[in-house]
Amino acid sequence: MDDVALRDAVIDDAPLLARIDVQSWRETYAGLLSAPLLAGLDRSPFHDALYWQGVLARPRSRQWVWLIGADPIGLCHVCVDDEGGGLVDRLYLLRQAQRRGLGRRVMSLVAHRLIARGPRPLSVWALECNLPAQTFYERLGGRRLPRRPVFEDAGESVFEVGFRWERPESLVA
Repeated sequence: MDDVALRDAVIDDAPLLARIDVQSWRETYAGLLSAPLLAGLDRSPFHDALYWQGVLARPRSRQWVWLIGADPIGLCHVCVDDEGGGLVDRLYLLRQAQRRGLGRRVMSLVAHRLIARGPRPLSVWALECNLPAQTFYERLGGRRLPRRPVFEDAGESVFEVGFRWERPESLVA
């Protein structure tokens, strides 16, 4: 895919971002996370419209949020991490948009924008149970970071694993 329609999200997009966020989690993690957790995502303080309003209210100099697709089928939130590098906080595509080269293209555009701000590394984290995401980031050349616990689901710890590109130029198509 040569190009992908992206647009900067604005505060009025918070409900749309929440819908894409929740739907992508439900599609991706069905059978991997508990049904009660997935059913309650639209009321979660980490996935609802209020969460996204808070994200969009932060300074744009330290982050950006894109809607992916002319009729949005995904989202990407990138911010500056604690070390001054780039962090893909969320890259979510609805099932209908997966395996079409969109994720690869968006990561290339993230790297391009990050490089324009000066050399810095890029990182991303994915839930450990999301094997397709891990494979995707490994194929893009990300160096695996140690896993870490992020939350509990049905009394069990859920872990995420990170991937890092010291030179994000390698992601630019």
